[in-house]
Amino acid sequence: MTDQQELFTAGGAIEWRDGNTRRQNDRVHHHAPHVQDDRIARALSIRTEMYEPEEWNRPDLAPGQAKDLDEHRQLLRVAGTERFTEAFEHGDMSTLKSFPGDPSQKADVSGIKEMDRLRGLMRGPAPIIYIFAPPGAGKTNFALLLAQLWQERQPDDSLLASNIKTLEETDEWVDDKGRVRDGWLGSYGELTEWLKQDGDVLAGNPRPKLFVWDEVSSAGSGVGEQGYTMRTKMGPLLFKIRKYGGSIIVIGHDPNSVAPLVRELGTIVKKIDVKEAQVFDSIKNGSARNPLGDPIQGIPPTDLTYNDKEPTKWSWEDSRADDIDSSADFEDTMEAVAMYNIVTAREEPEKWDSEEPVAWRKLAGATPWDHSTCKRRYDRYTDDGKYRDEVQQVAEVIA
Repeated sequence: MTDQQELFTAGGAIEWRDGNTRRQNDRVHHHAPHVQDDRIARALSIRTEMYEPEEWNRPDLAPGQAKDLDEHRQLLRVAGTERFTEAFEHGDMSTLKSFPGDPSQKADVSGIKEMDRLRGLMRGPAPIIYIFAPPGAGKTNFALLLAQLWQERQPDDSLLASNIKTLEETDEWVDDKGRVRDGWLGSYGELTEWLKQDGDVLAGNPRPKLFVWDEVSSAGSGVGEQGYTMRTKMGPLLFKIRKYGGSIIVIGHDPNSVAPLVRELGTIVKKIDVKEAQVFDSIKNGSARNPLGDPIQGIPPTDLTYNDKEPTKWSWEDSRADDIDSSADFEDTMEAVAMYNIVTAREEPEKWDSEEPVAWRKLAGATPWDHSTCKRRYDRYTDDGKYRDEVQQVAEVIA
């Protein structure tokens, strides 16, 4: 092997390790090959394999991946400094090349078709995208490609976060107690705290934020109790995101679980296969309706780095209970959004893809109440003016 080939191989190996090539790395951890001490290397590997941030007492304070733990980073810096110094002293160019990698060997995504259409999906002040398809159609890759295109148009202080733990390109942020946090958000409480960084849309000029939410394995199907939970709680989540000037991409697999606010505010995308997607105007009776234009063809892989075998998780609980009591905040938000759903379902049924006022029993599926409670609340809204302030606030935020 020539010297040039050796350097090419070393740089390419690092790009493969970091997930920047067509062939996915499912064998080598992030600390390879720069930790020479076998015991330390093995300890780091075991920690990486066994790391479960959801099991922490405070999972909101845990980074998404073991490699982002402070102690993990410190060990890598110590070991890496020793390895780099030794290679420099001995003129070991292959090892030196392995530190920066070789960006020229990253996967080529030039010549992409219809990129303007893809960018168009993420234009606007606060896009909401719902992507659905059966497993294996490339939903996560497509969502992260849209996130990548969103990042291209944002200022340097924009924030990208996700409940995908292995997503490398999420942005660090500082919480209310001055702690530096990574961009993995595994619960509603963490998302709420992250959203409140620098901006309420009604106050003006909120900081650009995008949350990529994979609800496929974390939230279950769109039927039964799990589907009911998604329909009643996704709406308040979208309201929070709009209130604080955020955007969201939801990765789903069953449009039956879609909240009414998604139908009203979101762009619906069905992935047909890995390289093809169709944009729709709405969802009705669990099916996408009114295709917008021809299918988008030739969808490329994203440049963002993640493990597509990761089983994502999501919790509606708030692990910040030691710091604050946010349960009342969520209940208030859910009530306001549910009342907005009731009013629009009865007075603006077209937002529900209906020509007639939505039946009370069907409407109850998008609220935390039964059909008789929904009717009583609507009667108090129309007769006594109760709940009007809450409904008006939701309308202003999502306008």
